[in-house]
Amino acid sequence: MRVSVPQLAWHEPSPFHLEFPDDWEVCVREMGGYRRPALSGEQLREAVQNPVGIPPIRELARGRKEVAILFDDLTRPTRCGPVARPVLEELAEAGIGDKHIRFVMALGTHGVASRIDFEKKLGRDILRRFPVYNHDPFVPGVYVGTTSTFRTPVYLNEEVSRCDLRIGIGSVVSHAWAGFGGGGKIILPGVCSTDTIVHNHRAYHLEAAAGRRPARVGLGIWEENPMRHDIDEAAEIAGLEVLANAVVNGWGETCALYVGSLKEAFSAAARDASASCLAERAVGMDVVVSNTFGKVIEGFLGLPTAYESVREDGGDVVLIANSPEGQVIHYLSGPFGEFFTGPEWKDAALIPGNVERLIVFSEYPDVASRRWYSRSPKVHFCETWAAVSGLLRERHGPRTRAVVYPSADIHYFAERDMDTSSGTKA
Repeated sequence: MRVSVPQLAWHEPSPFHLEFPDDWEVCVREMGGYRRPALSGEQLREAVQNPVGIPPIRELARGRKEVAILFDDLTRPTRCGPVARPVLEELAEAGIGDKHIRFVMALGTHGVASRIDFEKKLGRDILRRFPVYNHDPFVPGVYVGTTSTFRTPVYLNEEVSRCDLRIGIGSVVSHAWAGFGGGGKIILPGVCSTDTIVHNHRAYHLEAAAGRRPARVGLGIWEENPMRHDIDEAAEIAGLEVLANAVVNGWGETCALYVGSLKEAFSAAARDASASCLAERAVGMDVVVSNTFGKVIEGFLGLPTAYESVREDGGDVVLIANSPEGQVIHYLSGPFGEFFTGPEWKDAALIPGNVERLIVFSEYPDVASRRWYSRSPKVHFCETWAAVSGLLRERHGPRTRAVVYPSADIHYFAERDMDTSSGTKA
């Protein structure tokens, strides 16, 4: 039996074929929008030319002096170049010359990008015309205000603050804290200082621990999510005027694009993603295969929903985190040695008792990245699918029940399947 899943998002996307014994019972649970068709270049242009909640960009930009276009990094599946090109056409119609436009990768506290990373996100033609910069979260930034939700002081990237038109390009897929990515996250954490990012990340937990706020964070929760409210409020304070948010299919292609004001564009994208990223949870599985693609350099994000599908009396999880880039460099929450980590590092979550083995598959060995996973003896690392199959066959025979989630890093399950009392997945 063969099941194909998408791989190599930032190289040459291609199917990877998973072989299973013919006598296994294997089901595939795709997210709702997995097979949605990609928008054409003309459809992307039409969305950019007809924003919601704001005048056309060519009108809004007229008379502006400097433009900052913010775009997300390789931890997100957004193909930013095809969206940026019609935005640039609008700016040209407004009379803004190339020398007054710059791109800033909204890294938050992720590791800096190289030129090749910029090319993957934007395309060589944009790099040839415009300067593209990394965000540096370690400089103080410019204070622009304080949120009312968490009293988060917003210190904005100075280059961005000096521009009088700020445009954000990103995608909306499930997010463990903010419900969905996109929206104001292109500002916070995207181009804010470490002080701002740390305050936002810690404030929710302090408020919840003190019993002052209900625990309403989690995958797919966005309308009543205080973390999301704080983030979007920060973006409003920072003056984000134009937002382009993509909804993507299983191959990371843009299948819907919402352009306009922060509130209207994000709300429309999140409503779409609520159906498009929704997957049906399988239960009572002997083997759960969790594939990551769009967020493959944060492959560990494919684990929380996988654990929910394992049978109560024991089973295995296979995580496919097949990334030539390895795992994300995260200055806030990542490991930097055996004894040194970022200030918000938390040891990898405990593997549930009913998960007998966590098998992590990557063809690209990277010992340092293993710290993102539990040090439990339950964890096994394999560089070939044959090695994975060998481990599975040792323990599982005929009529093994298995599920494959092709988009486990960006899907979510319905809230009725979630435990929101702790703010985390069940």
